[in-house]
Amino acid sequence: MAKRVFAWILLVGFLLLIVNIMTVQYLLGPSVMVYIAVVVLFVFKNKPLPGRNKESEKAGQSDRENT
Repeated sequence: MAKRVFAWILLVGFLLLIVNIMTVQYLLGPSVMVYIAVVVLFVFKNKPLPGRNKESEKAGQSDRENT
């Protein structure tokens, strides 16, 4: 439950950050730096889901093509 609350707080904060960058532009430099940091962390910390790799997708496609 705590992880969900934390995720919602991060989502709302990220949306407010995007609104600030696009409209309000209050402290634009630090806001853009925070945005870049969040994007970089998301890209490097995002783990692929189990069973969702390219090899299993290729095997699934070849199975469908043979039928």
